[in-house]
Amino acid sequence: MAHSNNLSIYPTQREILNRIKLPDNNILTKVEDWKMRYYYKVWSKFNNNDKLKVLQDLSNGLVTPTTTIEYLPTTSWSVTLDPENQNYHIMTMDRNNPSIISLLHEVGHIIHGKSELEACIYSVSIFKNLFPKEYSRLTWNGHMLKKV
Repeated sequence: MAHSNNLSIYPTQREILNRIKLPDNNILTKVEDWKMRYYYKVWSKFNNNDKLKVLQDLSNGLVTPTTTIEYLPTTSWSVTLDPENQNYHIMTMDRNNPSIISLLHEVGHIIHGKSELEACIYSVSIFKNLFPKEYSRLTWNGHMLKKV
């Protein structure tokens, strides 16, 4: 699928929303359980380090048991996909901005590979479905959802 801006690897909001699809129920159940256990009960009370820790727990539950993720707190979100070892990944996590949707996006890369469109579809689909109130408070900025 060609993007509106051929110079960009990033999909448009329309491309993402036109392909919204929910992952299997197992993934949705894990995120819903995490939301009930952490997000509604203690998220607002946690400091950023505690938030990153429970986000790590969530991501470990969303990938296959043979997948290893090394977490590095930095100032941005990313994941390194190793072509030599598809079961080992390095995820950098923004220690200043613990973000559920950013974590879901990086997990989307682990599951779907380098495709920015598939990672966006994965993260937005889950977030929009399971966090509808929070989703409604965000605004689109290119391919990303940001707090207003």
